[in-house]
Amino acid sequence: MSEFIRTFVAIKVSDDIAHALIDLQSKLKKQLGGVQIRWSSRHQLHITLVFLGNVAVGRIDDLSGALDRACKGIGCMDFRAAGVGAFPSKDRPRVIWAGVEGDVAALCELQRRVAAATHGFGEATEEREFHPHLTLGRLSRRSAGEEFAVARVLHSINPATIGGWRAESVFLVKSELNPSGPIYTDIAEFHLLGAE
Repeated sequence: MSEFIRTFVAIKVSDDIAHALIDLQSKLKKQLGGVQIRWSSRHQLHITLVFLGNVAVGRIDDLSGALDRACKGIGCMDFRAAGVGAFPSKDRPRVIWAGVEGDVAALCELQRRVAAATHGFGEATEEREFHPHLTLGRLSRRSAGEEFAVARVLHSINPATIGGWRAESVFLVKSELNPSGPIYTDIAEFHLLGAE
């Protein structure tokens, strides 16, 4: 029986942006009082390009090769974390996120290449259109009262640009599920063109 690793492909944020996002979470926590939300920790703040789910250990080298080819010729990108929103919408919030601005067209091209290169390696297939974002938290319960409370706060705040960073690498990440939250471990890093 083959062993599997739960994986995804991501772009990470800088330490400065991570700290700014944690500050934003703190402000939201104060305004949201008793609403049950699982907030993302520092190491969970990233832009997911593709979630693969379980990948056979024996295929990780081939997957890394495919990702390396997908990233070839793609340059470094400049991003800004700005604004807040929610999936599926601000009025029906389940996932609270910070928006991503900047080299989004280049990011979408990278995401298309990564999705094509990794197709068939994992069990997961994403049907939704790619929407770059940084997940801040997820509602633990889906009660109408809590959704309404979060929606009211999200509509009342619109933070200016949270800050900018330069993305120089793409990461293949192992995700181990844990009762206290997932543990992420980098499997491979793929440098973008112009990375120092």
